[in-house]
Amino acid sequence: MSGSSLRKSANAQVQRMQDEIETMIRDTIAPTLAEIVAKAAASAMYGSNQVREYSGTVAGGVRSRPLISVLVAAVIGFVAGRVTAGEK
Repeated sequence: MSGSSLRKSANAQVQRMQDEIETMIRDTIAPTLAEIVAKAAASAMYGSNQVREYSGTVAGGVRSRPLISVLVAAVIGFVAGRVTAGEK
């Protein structure tokens, strides 16, 4: 085989492989990625709703018992400070 025909043969093989990879990406990988993105978006939306609901519950508790809320926050801050003070 001459150099020119080897080059053409190699180019044809590369083109076939490129076509196969493009088909695989289009038919397999792209739909799978789209499904993963859709599931991630749904999970993020669910998490956002849960945080919004929980923050509303906490805010209601703070409004109804402000003194207890301040004391609980102070205790949590004190404990967190004691725990992290030993990490220096």
